[in-house]
Amino acid sequence: MIGHIVAVRWNDSATEELIATFEDGLRALPGVIPELISYRFGRDLALRQGNGDFAIVAQLASGDDVPKYLDHPAHLRVVRELLAPILAERTVIQFEWEPDFAASV
Repeated sequence: MIGHIVAVRWNDSATEELIATFEDGLRALPGVIPELISYRFGRDLALRQGNGDFAIVAQLASGDDVPKYLDHPAHLRVVRELLAPILAERTVIQFEWEPDFAASV
């Protein structure tokens, strides 16, 4: 399995309303993108200084599913129309998701 993580920082035009609209857009994606096994996102809790503002964690079955998710028209619309106007910075990583790792720790 593949984990896909995105951490973002908002720009100065990111209002509560625009962030909430972005969250609504993300909420709709698992219903239209079948490659998403698990999909979580949320705002930073501000427990430490220097954190990003928001994170998205997607779980996909294989590396072949990553472009299917990223290039899906619904995902592209959320990125282009809802994220881009409020985005200052983003960091993305994909990694091998070991499903039983937590159970073995």
